[in-house]
Amino acid sequence: MTSRSSLAGLATLPQSLAARLAWLAAYVLAGAFAQHAFTIPICGGHLLWPPAGIALVALILGGRGYIPVVFLGAWLLQLQQGYPWWNAALIAMGCTAAAALSCRVLAHDERFDPGFGHPRDFFVLAMSASLGAALHAMVWFLSQQLADIVDDPLPLAIHWWQGNVLGVLLFTPLLLALWTWWAHRTFPSSSDIRAFLGCLVLLATVGSLPFWNDKVETTYGLVSYCLTLLIVLWAAIRFERVSALLITTFAVIQTLMSAHLAHVALAHSPSYHHGLFFWALALTLVGVGVCVLLLMSHRRSVEAALHDSLAFQVQILNSVAAEVAVLDAQGALIRVNERWRAFADHPAHTACRSCRIAPSGQDYRSSCPPCHDFPNLSAGIEAVLHGESPLFQAEYPCRCPDEPVRWFHCCVLPWHMHAQTGVTITHVDISALKAAQHASQESTAAMQTIINTSLDGFWKTDAEGRLLDVNYAYCQMSGYSREELLRMRIPDLEAVENAASTAQHLEKLMREGRDLFETCHRRKDGSVWNVEISTIVHRSDAMHLFVFLRDVTERTQIQARLAKHEAMLSRTEGIAHVGSWEWHIGTDTVTWSQEMFRLFQRDPAEGAPPFAEHDQCFSTTSMQRLREVIDKALHDKEPFELELEILRADGQTRICLGRGYVHTGADGNVERLFGSMQDIHDRKERENQVHRMAFYDPLTQLPNRRMLGDALAQAMTSSQRSGRHCAVLLLDLDNFKPLNDNYGHLVGDALLIEAGRRISACVRAADTVSRLGGDEFVVLLTELDEERAYSASQAQHIAKKICTALSVPYTLTVDTPRSQTIEHLSSVSIGVTLFVGSQLRQDDILRNADTAMYRAKASGRNAVQFDTPTLDTEHTA
Repeated sequence: MTSRSSLAGLATLPQSLAARLAWLAAYVLAGAFAQHAFTIPICGGHLLWPPAGIALVALILGGRGYIPVVFLGAWLLQLQQGYPWWNAALIAMGCTAAAALSCRVLAHDERFDPGFGHPRDFFVLAMSASLGAALHAMVWFLSQQLADIVDDPLPLAIHWWQGNVLGVLLFTPLLLALWTWWAHRTFPSSSDIRAFLGCLVLLATVGSLPFWNDKVETTYGLVSYCLTLLIVLWAAIRFERVSALLITTFAVIQTLMSAHLAHVALAHSPSYHHGLFFWALALTLVGVGVCVLLLMSHRRSVEAALHDSLAFQVQILNSVAAEVAVLDAQGALIRVNERWRAFADHPAHTACRSCRIAPSGQDYRSSCPPCHDFPNLSAGIEAVLHGESPLFQAEYPCRCPDEPVRWFHCCVLPWHMHAQTGVTITHVDISALKAAQHASQESTAAMQTIINTSLDGFWKTDAEGRLLDVNYAYCQMSGYSREELLRMRIPDLEAVENAASTAQHLEKLMREGRDLFETCHRRKDGSVWNVEISTIVHRSDAMHLFVFLRDVTERTQIQARLAKHEAMLSRTEGIAHVGSWEWHIGTDTVTWSQEMFRLFQRDPAEGAPPFAEHDQCFSTTSMQRLREVIDKALHDKEPFELELEILRADGQTRICLGRGYVHTGADGNVERLFGSMQDIHDRKERENQVHRMAFYDPLTQLPNRRMLGDALAQAMTSSQRSGRHCAVLLLDLDNFKPLNDNYGHLVGDALLIEAGRRISACVRAADTVSRLGGDEFVVLLTELDEERAYSASQAQHIAKKICTALSVPYTLTVDTPRSQTIEHLSSVSIGVTLFVGSQLRQDDILRNADTAMYRAKASGRNAVQFDTPTLDTEHTA
């Protein structure tokens, strides 16, 4: 029911069932009380109907949710009076509609204040109450006509209207005020409470005047009413809103109850007229009391607003960072702020007559004569006071004894308010500003000196590029005189081939405010020179460019030569597959040459990874070795060299040779490492190939005779040192020649490869299996035992194992245009010889083994024979 336009600021009633039941109980109890206390004799009407005000407040604060509460309360009250249920429901609907209509009227008046801050709000309430009560009376009249309960319901309908209007006017402001007070809970003082209780006692005493005589007289009633009206007026002036409304309500209720109990003249005249008379008396009490109360409340609010306004003005004056004084038209001080008082109370100022400030009410000009540094202050104030000048302002120094000179800015402005005039004077301490201006002037002079003596050139130009100032250095660089340059523009000094580029830089400069770039200028003699330009845009009243110019012709030439040498170095590195690197230890910054990026197959745009991330570039073993070598180099401050396995971005691994050198600073600490990385992968592969060709059999990939000789020499040396026996087994395949002759060399080669694989599988990892040539193999067994017999037993065991392995049938597949698979059975004859140390030469050892092998063949093949018959006897299978 409430509108957001006028009633939005009120706190709303809770929508709980308990809250609604509480308002229903209040509505019913108030109605029951009114039926007994305010009923007009004879006709049964009501002089005051409090439920009307309660219903309106319920809808204002609770909204549509309280419509059922109002309807139910009204229906119960009508049932209590003896109306039929349907007739009671019709009357209750009228009561609810009346409250809703009044609430709607109040809500749509945007100027209505539910706090009743102005008498207008009470008149708006009276209008809405009259409309709502009229609607209620009409519904009641129709219900009586339909029920045919009363012969002439019109007078009683008018009484219904009177009671509803008075109930709304009396209880709506009271309940709204109580609701607002409950939201804030501001309790009155003890003196206000005593005065309030005394007022109630006085009202009760005055209200009993008509009953002091045995015969109730009208005179006593009128005297009582007049005194009651005076008390209500006094309460409206003395108390706050809630207390005054409570007293007014008490006075009205007491007056109406007195009329009801006394029945003054009601028995001798028509009831309607006397009911209207008492209703008018009560309405007068309510109207006068509430209106006076609202006027007093409005006055208090205006006074509070005025007080707040003055306090706000004082607060503003005190918050101003200046000494402020307000003078009237005669030049007397009206008000000053705290800074003015603090300035006046300073000991140095009280001793100086030029700084004395008059107390409030005295003439400012006479008490503060002009000091010798500022003779026009009084004249300026006088001119503004007499309207000769709209304002006056000036700066002046204040020289107090034993105090540094302080500068002030004085401003005098006129003011006009309610036909009164005067001036406002402000004194602002600008000593810091003056000091800053002085420092700025000195800084500007120093900057100008630096610019004029600088070896770099300097321009100052406007937004169109016209030169406004140049220094001596640029005159020397360009060959122009200062006068010639000040008649020129920026494009006049640009080399023609750089004009477009310079225009782009100027566009960027205007957009970003600063720029640094290189271009070319043309001297007066026509020669072109390189210049580095640093430009800053300065925007004040007008935009200017501050341009610093440096002759970088020599630097550009050096950079060109350096770039040429770097290109040559890069080509050389590419040819030699050598990249260079540098590591700054303090910043962990690594720099690679182009060849380094090519070696690692990385994008130069990504940059070299820091050393902590180099594990992505090397294998785990190489990275561990690299860290150890670098730690040693940092400790010893010595160069290093090692082979590394690098991991390229394409997934390949390559072998590189890394070299590094240590660079120390002046303090002897290592600052950086630098060195090279050479790709030796192809060379290492060629070396490995040569090594394999020299020391390995190309068919079986077993060590050849040369590598066997090296292994035999190492075994003899080790045996000499340890005293352990070694053994040489010389193997010759049986029936190899017929296979070779019948099926060709490819089949024979396949047999040799398979035989070599089987032999290698029968020996230990420390033993050596070698192919001498043809179908002969040699097995070198090392570190057998110190006892000869036990060593022979070990050799015999391995030889037998080899015989067994080689006796397994062969399935030989040869990849030829006519692919074939051949099943072949073969055996081996093995000759064994033992040796210790270097007692025998290598040839003697091999000869002994060969002799033993032929003895094995002579014994029927597929046999093992020692070179010593004794060992054969001991180890015969």
